[in-house]
Amino acid sequence: MSLIRARYRAVNTIMNLPRGGGYVGLLDLYPNAAAAYSLRKLRAAYSGSAVRVRKEVSLVSSETDIGFAADGSLDTVSLLAFASDADNGDVFVVTWYDQSLSNNATQSAGAAQPKIVSAGSLVTLGSEVTPVRQGVTTTLDVSGIESSVTGAFTIATRFYLSSQSDSDCIFGGRGLTAGAGICASYLSGAWRFEVITTIGTRVIISVSDTNTPINNWHNVIFTWDGTTNSNAVKVYLNTSSNVFSATANGTVINYDASYPMSIFNADRNSFDGGLATWDIWNSQITDIDGLFTALDETAFDLT
Repeated sequence: MSLIRARYRAVNTIMNLPRGGGYVGLLDLYPNAAAAYSLRKLRAAYSGSAVRVRKEVSLVSSETDIGFAADGSLDTVSLLAFASDADNGDVFVVTWYDQSLSNNATQSAGAAQPKIVSAGSLVTLGSEVTPVRQGVTTTLDVSGIESSVTGAFTIATRFYLSSQSDSDCIFGGRGLTAGAGICASYLSGAWRFEVITTIGTRVIISVSDTNTPINNWHNVIFTWDGTTNSNAVKVYLNTSSNVFSATANGTVINYDASYPMSIFNADRNSFDGGLATWDIWNSQITDIDGLFTALDETAFDLT
């Protein structure tokens, strides 16, 4: 067991249950993220909200911020109270607040906002509360990270798959064509984790969908050490031992401003499922076991 994982378990076995050592979140263990979005509080010192949400009452829109309960979980009491008079009982995510810096994930177009309350009930997948796509164009813009993540990176995410279809995208710029930067998209029976560098050629790690059964939550850690060394790019799926790798072809990531970074959708189709957390660092995290443990604790399970 890694030292940081041992520290995590010793200080606070479950992040949403403050113990003698106080609340410990994922960002307390792995600080300095370029952006971090979750329905659970990710660091003890964070005092902001989790999400900004929107409803319509008699077709008139209104918005409010939803924060966290005392245990670090989403304040669902306030969320459901806000939804109580909403048309059709539906509430949508306008902004998913960045708990690290100031790169909030936003969407101003109502038809493209993820849904978090449906018909007066919390949206859940696999018993976990999650924003889900409203349609194939559902997306939240995270393009603010592009100025700070241009080389080595780590992406840690927990997502649920209800189905898997060609051109579905979990995150990234433009999938399947040059100029994306970083992307995770689905094509021909596999999830393609891509890094595109300034020299143009894509690095693609293909993970067969036999590894990502639908109707399940999956934890993924996607890393690059910023070099062109053999196996410099890695994807870990659910465990540190289930690893896929490739060799990078450059040392600087190439973003295309025409196709900004987003989560849920990357200039193609929103994936059919939900996100519990999406976090990115401008460095390679090597403590994969510890990060997987922290990812597990970002789950907001109602059971």
